[in-house]
Amino acid sequence: MNAKIDPPNQPHSWNEQVRKLLPIRRLNLAIGQQAEVSAAWLRFPSFELEPLSQIYTRLDEFMYRYSSAGGTFIRDLTVNNVRFVTDYPGLWRAEFNPR
Repeated sequence: MNAKIDPPNQPHSWNEQVRKLLPIRRLNLAIGQQAEVSAAWLRFPSFELEPLSQIYTRLDEFMYRYSSAGGTFIRDLTVNNVRFVTDYPGLWRAEFNPR
């Protein structure tokens, strides 16, 4: 699988793909269900850790809504049949997506 990264030069893009996979799989949400999880945000260059509240909502079989920062950051993420994120709008999307 290849990924097209929008915009280019986003070094954290693959990290985002993996970081969303873990909570989506662990939460195992039913369609319409949502859950809040806590994560740690590492500030740079201060290296201070801050709590980051994240909300995942399952919209349909292959779509999850991710929100953080009190709802000021929202993205609808497309996943494949194993819940691997294949489209992260504004960041990247997989060029090959077998479901």
